[in-house]
Amino acid sequence: MTARGLRDLYVTVFLNLQTREAIVTEATYRPNSAWVCRQTKKFTEETRDREKRPAILIHDRDT
Repeated sequence: MTARGLRDLYVTVFLNLQTREAIVTEATYRPNSAWVCRQTKKFTEETRDREKRPAILIHDRDT
C-alpha cells in the first residue's frame, strides 16, 4: 500500500527444487530486461561459493 493506493511490485524468485530453498531478489515497480539480468547476476554471485552450486536454471517465457 502506498499513498497512491495499491501498486504491483515484482520480484524474481529462484527456487531449489531439492531443498525448497527460495532466494528472493530485490523488488521493482518497473521490471525490464536489465533488471532481470542484474537479479540473475546477483543470484550467481550469491551461490558461487556453495558446495553444491546450481547446475540448471529453468525460466518461463513471460514477457
